[in-house]
Amino acid sequence: MNLPFHSNRFREANNRDLARKWKRQNVKVQFRSVILITILKSDCSKVDQTDKIEGTFWVTKCGGISDLSIFACVTVWEINKEEWLMSVIKLFPLSSVVLPEGKMNLRIFEPRYKRMISDCCKAGEGFGVCLISEPGNSSPSNISRVGTLAEIIDFEQLSDGFLGVTIVGTRRFRVKRVWSEFDGLRCGEVENLNNWDSRELSRDNLFISDQLQRVYQRFPEIKNLYSHCFFDDATWVSQRWLELLPIEQQQFEHLISQADCDEALRFLSQAIEAQ
Repeated sequence: MNLPFHSNRFREANNRDLARKWKRQNVKVQFRSVILITILKSDCSKVDQTDKIEGTFWVTKCGGISDLSIFACVTVWEINKEEWLMSVIKLFPLSSVVLPEGKMNLRIFEPRYKRMISDCCKAGEGFGVCLISEPGNSSPSNISRVGTLAEIIDFEQLSDGFLGVTIVGTRRFRVKRVWSEFDGLRCGEVENLNNWDSRELSRDNLFISDQLQRVYQRFPEIKNLYSHCFFDDATWVSQRWLELLPIEQQQFEHLISQADCDEALRFLSQAIEAQ
């Protein structure tokens, strides 16, 4: 099985020695079994013996020599589709979060975040929303280690000079590394996580959905973000609650890092009953 969107990724080389010195690019491949690396000449005969590597590998390019075209072919077998993709995204830390299928209106005034929105729109990319940690932790690492990739679905210039942006959460990610650009805009290398599967809300937890509907009735500006509300879906209901409740970063990371919504439902059940 070839690498998705990197299948048959051949790079012309100018130096045989440099062909062995792989230079890292932005896309990281994680895999469970074996990566097979073969250096080929233009006539497809082998230059180097095939190497087998297990673990983590950076998809790379290599140099070449003037009298010989050398190519590098990377092939992956039995790759786990959910594990291989690592990406670099811009990060937007907030005191509240958006989760998959959730929507949020933003009012942006800082130049670095206006640049982020502009860059994302030009590239057709999203950005990551993370929960900002309590004061005292130093930037740029003062954000949650789990966040949500958000896509821009609407924006407008507001009368007060702010940039109004509407976003929707698409998928969860785990932050592996964070750094700041020249203007303080955070970027991160992230590992994509599976979203929680949708499932019917159990009878014992129907009161969690009932309470959410009451909140939406009291605050129609939140409900109006959604053309459809799925109050019978345990995942949808639990994620909308986690967007609304003030939760400490450690608790948030614990809940969002779970493989499903069970732990979140237990937390919400106790929190709502305590009110």
